[in-house]
Amino acid sequence: MVKSCLIIYDNIDINKFPKLIAFLKRTGDGYQAKILTKSEIDRFLSSADDKEFLMIKVGLILGIAGACRTDELVNLTVDDIEDVGSSLIVKNSKH
Repeated sequence: MVKSCLIIYDNIDINKFPKLIAFLKRTGDGYQAKILTKSEIDRFLSSADDKEFLMIKVGLILGIAGACRTDELVNLTVDDIEDVGSSLIVKNSKH
């Protein structure tokens, strides 16, 4: 993932840096992403405190609903969301 992002965003090919590749492989060993089940997501959305976790809940919902790509989700601001009563319109003002 790091390799892809560097090529796409900074036009840097890390294949020219074998020591960096070896370092990234060593530090990534044993890393395992946590995949949440539907019941874990439902429990988090219904029981986590809105005062502390509201933005995480919104990000989770938008991420699951597919309303944003990863970079769009990271750059999303309050101004990008318009409340039209019965629904929300999510716009990406960066593009």
